[in-house]
Amino acid sequence: MASQMTFLLSVLCILYLHGSGVSALDCYSCTNCNDPFKASGVSTMSCSISCMKIKGERDGNQFVLRSCGTLDVDKCEKQKYEGVDVEACMCKGNLCNGADDIKMRLTLPIICAIVLAMARKLIF
Repeated sequence: MASQMTFLLSVLCILYLHGSGVSALDCYSCTNCNDPFKASGVSTMSCSISCMKIKGERDGNQFVLRSCGTLDVDKCEKQKYEGVDVEACMCKGNLCNGADDIKMRLTLPIICAIVLAMARKLIF
């Protein structure tokens, strides 16, 4: 029974990972669209690689930029840019550069990798 469940989860993970490669995706596009983010009335744009969200704070004022990304990854990194701490996140799903969606999109591929590794041990 456990091996059947693992096999089913493995197939679902493979289908998810295969379907996550998108040729064009929609991303939110705005400047000063701070969190908490409200998508209503925010424009979108078509992007070819990924979506991006950059968030930081300078002199007590929060700033957030949402646009197209330049890296083919699903991850966030904290960086220092011109003396300001910023968090830059890239993601590869439609409208994934909304408020909390980026962190959720990172969780599923990690779970899929674990399930596939477990399935490999059970099958081989």
